[in-house]
Amino acid sequence: MMMDAIRVLIAEDETLVRQSLAQLLDAEPDIEVVAVAADGEQALHLCRQHLPDVVLMDLKMPRMDGIEATKRIKQEMPSVEVCILTIYDDDLNLFEALRAGRERLCAQRRNSATGR
Repeated sequence: MMMDAIRVLIAEDETLVRQSLAQLLDAEPDIEVVAVAADGEQALHLCRQHLPDVVLMDLKMPRMDGIEATKRIKQEMPSVEVCILTIYDDDLNLFEALRAGRERLCAQRRNSATGR
């Protein structure tokens, strides 16, 4: 019996990271990247439009950060799971992400050459 693909939305302001994640995930037969967003506002809009199963959400983004976007997504679409992507290990940011309703936290490695 074939399972439906996991529908994923990627919200990441760094273009290279966003594109790389999309390519990696699209290569998996059981994952479908339904949309990519460069900021929290766009992520919320695309989430309403595509109703993904999972959102991979960066914390620090322009216009609307990942914490606020997560809060709004979870309020409007509680069935959508949110996995926070972050290079920050700041306790306040992580606490706010927890309060916003995220289910997963995925740490990104910081590039020592660029600091990102």
